[in-house]
Amino acid sequence: MRARILGSLVALSFYSLSLLHAVPAAALTFVEVDYTCPITGEKFTAPTMASGTSFGSRLDFRKVGPIASPWPMVTCPSNGFPLFQEEFKTEQIETLKAFAATPEYKALVASHPVYYLVARLQRLLGYTTEDIAFSLLYASWQAEANEQKALGYLEEALPLFQEVLEKQPPVDVRNVASLRFLTVELHRRLGRFEQAAALLEKYRAELEPVVPPDFMVLETKLIQQRVSVPATPERPKDKSP
Repeated sequence: MRARILGSLVALSFYSLSLLHAVPAAALTFVEVDYTCPITGEKFTAPTMASGTSFGSRLDFRKVGPIASPWPMVTCPSNGFPLFQEEFKTEQIETLKAFAATPEYKALVASHPVYYLVARLQRLLGYTTEDIAFSLLYASWQAEANEQKALGYLEEALPLFQEVLEKQPPVDVRNVASLRFLTVELHRRLGRFEQAAALLEKYRAELEPVVPPDFMVLETKLIQQRVSVPATPERPKDKSP
């Protein structure tokens, strides 16, 4: 389950939009699941998201609808440790135990959303740049009540996404186009409208076969109007009787 929040799923983000009218009505549901904290052995039960329905996504890929986005992260009650892997290797547990005893770890738990802590732990364990970038993006969603903090996380995420594209380009052309569009959107969210406009035009031919027209139109409009707030394309109206 927790593996769903790791890695890049952006290649599916736009494809799923074409299936909106085929999705039946549903609700956000949770179930109680038993866990064991990997670094303390603490046993506990926590509500865990079992299902949700997305009616589309914002320009930054955050899902909208009766769904929690990002996926809710289960944490150990005693120390806030996030269960971001299904299982941890012995050497990973030792590394994480040592870090969890530091003032830095305690400050991260106290002062940042859980996905920011996940990003720090992923760095510690040598996760891919893309995994870390997405965790920072998710942290920005969690922090949106504090715009300054949210933008700070985007400041950290953007160069990592750019590094993925420049130094470790994915093979899948849909994934490349989706990530390129995301970098345009993050420039816009950060108020870097000239850079966003330049990137959108530079890669327009690459983006248009993958990115839905309503995303392209809204992105272009918001850049021209110099609007930096999160935005969601309007859902197409259901034409069925």
